[in-house]
Amino acid sequence: MNRFDDARPGSMQLADVIAWAWTRFIGNATNTLLLALPALAGRAALFGAYAPVLARDSTLYGTRASTLLVSGLLVVAWFAFTVPAYSAVFHYGLALLDPADSPPRRQESWSAVRRSLPALYGVGAAQVLCTLLTLTVFLIPIGVYLVVRFTFGELTVVEQRLPTSRALGESLAATRGHWWRTAVTLLAVALLSAVPSLVLDPIASAAHLATGATVAIDAVLGYLTVPFAALAVVILYDDLRARSRAPAGSATN
Repeated sequence: MNRFDDARPGSMQLADVIAWAWTRFIGNATNTLLLALPALAGRAALFGAYAPVLARDSTLYGTRASTLLVSGLLVVAWFAFTVPAYSAVFHYGLALLDPADSPPRRQESWSAVRRSLPALYGVGAAQVLCTLLTLTVFLIPIGVYLVVRFTFGELTVVEQRLPTSRALGESLAATRGHWWRTAVTLLAVALLSAVPSLVLDPIASAAHLATGATVAIDAVLGYLTVPFAALAVVILYDDLRARSRAPAGSATN
């Protein structure tokens, strides 16, 4: 029993969300890491897409045109692998919300993802488009705002088997009035997920490891944090949903 076990959805603070996600990850590490395994391939593909930039070689994959094509295909591969990985952990994490329920088998989570792949990819595409907005200086506030508002899109798809538009609507409803709470929590989770890389990258540099080895280490470390990050989104969603349902003034702010 830890001191965060008394926290209930509708009254959870940032530390409660982090603690819940961490303890559930540790208690279900094997299952959640296996469910997140496609994310490892996705991260490898993403690093491959950025390789020409890192190497400062626009003809790394042959000609300039072929390098651009390969990089584009690798980004698509990253997207294709990453969306199902997070969604499978979301489905598994939803069952962990009720301690009385037994966690689903991994096959059940994969089945839920396969049934909803079109909607999941639709939500993922909307999130990517919002992220791309942040590449334009004047659109950064809009992009960041929408990325946070659409955070729970994939989760609502696997929970309720919603189509893309309704899933995005559910995410908008869940974050209404809670944008800052959601944004701060997501930022904290992202920073914590980056800690392993921030610690080991300088060590790898000091050891004069090849760029390929460093990239491989980063890919693995990033993959290992996927279940923790996904479970944090699950409990945050449950907390915000409880706040929305609570009578005005009854939830802890």
